[in-house]
Amino acid sequence: MILEATRILADALASPEYGVNRQIDTVARDADDKAPPHVKTIGDITRDRWAAEIEEPPSVPAFLVAPAGPATLGGEVLAGSLRDSETVSIDVIYLGREVDSAEGFAHMMMTFRAALRTLRVLMDNEQAADRTRNGVCIIGAEDVTWGLAEMPIESTGGTGALTVTFSGRDTVV
Repeated sequence: MILEATRILADALASPEYGVNRQIDTVARDADDKAPPHVKTIGDITRDRWAAEIEEPPSVPAFLVAPAGPATLGGEVLAGSLRDSETVSIDVIYLGREVDSAEGFAHMMMTFRAALRTLRVLMDNEQAADRTRNGVCIIGAEDVTWGLAEMPIESTGGTGALTVTFSGRDTVV
């Protein structure tokens, strides 16, 4: 479930129909705030070398999507080989060049607001097919938290991460 949840979230953020860049222009901001730039790179540690090795992304701003920690795979084995996973948490880490400035921090927060809108659309019933991959279905987004993060990438400096905790069902255990 960890692999699938990581990829499902990364693909949703990159979706041309409802991804972060479709949402970013509609984020409310103060009259004197500049619009944040679109996210140029969205990578996840299961498909992108730069993300897996925590290196400089091809362009910024970027999202690095990665598991936040171990998944709870207890759950109950149900009839028909269905198994509910309790939770899996996935980080969406913002990488930008000016996050340490007031404007850069504001842009990061506006971009996270757009990411939350993407998550809201992903969890809508109309996107049920987008929440299923390789027999794993994301059932719900149980919790979302935000925090500061330090990345060992010199050019990005301090940054932040959204952590999304999903519940899901594995139908092919």
